[in-house]
Amino acid sequence: MGSKFDFRMSRSDYDDLCFDLTDDEHAVLDLRRRGMHNADIAAELYCSERTVNRRVRAIKNKIG
Repeated sequence: MGSKFDFRMSRSDYDDLCFDLTDDEHAVLDLRRRGMHNADIAAELYCSERTVNRRVRAIKNKIG
């Protein structure tokens, strides 16, 4: 069973769903929506790619 979440959703779409995301998770989500890859997101947010991967997993877990 795959996740129903689509990183291409608009900001208002996922905001309307009231996900309990941290500010860091929202930052990753915003950059993923723009089509950025995890390595590029890591460079943009000054963190490791592993951190970005963990945040992506956390987003998917919260959204289900």
